Amino acid sequence: MPSSPLPRVVKIFLAVFFAALIFQTYTWLHVGPIDEASWSSAIKNTSEHFLIHPGIGEPGYFAYGYPATPIHFGGALLVRSGVSPETSLQLILAFCVALGVALAAAFLYQLRPQSLWWLAGSATLLFTTDYYRSTPASSAVLPLIVCMVLATLYAFEQREAFRKSWAVLFGCIVGLALATRLDISGAVALASFLFLLPFIKEKALAIGGCALLTFFIL
Repeated sequence: MPSSPLPRVVKIFLAVFFAALIFQTYTWLHVGPIDEASWSSAIKNTSEHFLIHPGIGEPGYFAYGYPATPIHFGGALLVRSGVSPETSLQLILAFCVALGVALAAAFLYQLRPQSLWWLAGSATLLFTTDYYRSTPASSAVLPLIVCMVLATLYAFEQREAFRKSWAVLFGCIVGLALATRLDISGAVALASFLFLLPFIKEKALAIGGCALLTFFIL
């Protein structure tokens, strides 16, 4: 029995992800993030004391919208694989941005499948220079914030037709964003949740549950 072809939205996600990953990796390796020394040092500390997050309880811990767990733990895994802390920071930022851009492209396509809005939107997100003028946590969370807004619009338009699989994905995106920058992501997530609650109550609760679960796991 022949396997069924991948849905178009999955093909778009994969194509945008790999294209974005190549571009972002090249750019980060040549530009370098803001506060690279301090973030690289934190990643090195995390790799040496894995699963013990550096800086908790210290003054200024929330100065850059911590916890930034995906950056710390993702970078620490690369360091433990033999990559330098500086390069690990650059690679994990490239991965985070590429993932966010690809997810945004998927929601853009779902919103307007008959147009090339997904292509224009993902290109705008991919080539913006704001990533390189922001701290690592802000750079990583920027496309995820866009995803949260697009997912909210998609859920609102679909109402009861909003599938649970998309609700789970929405919740995971929110959780990942919260684990990256708690302050900005929390404000956007709360606004989205309150906005959607009257329209898709059960699925909105599923979104909130998945978000919290993802956040606490990370």
